Amino acid sequence: MLQELIGFQFHSDNVLGSLADFDWKLSKYETQSGERIGHKIKIAIVQRGLQDDQMRAHLVLHSSRLLTWEQVRGEVQAILTTRQALQGGPTPMDVSG
Repeated sequence: MLQELIGFQFHSDNVLGSLADFDWKLSKYETQSGERIGHKIKIAIVQRGLQDDQMRAHLVLHSSRLLTWEQVRGEVQAILTTRQALQGGPTPMDVSG
């Protein structure tokens, strides 16, 4: 299960859905293994697994201020909300707990 997390892919056409799936798998892994995965590892998995090159570049460029998983997750949601607003479409639903 850890290998699946490390190689997780965040699909460009459904980044929020991929984030929710990742969070679920992460929670399942941490519960079953009794180990917690740190912020830096989670952030690295997202940066590696994002298929949206612009979003990946943004996260890397702003990595000095995006230090926690919650900050990175919030930044991804903000990017998607901004993109939707600029395109005049519906804004994505907040799926954070």
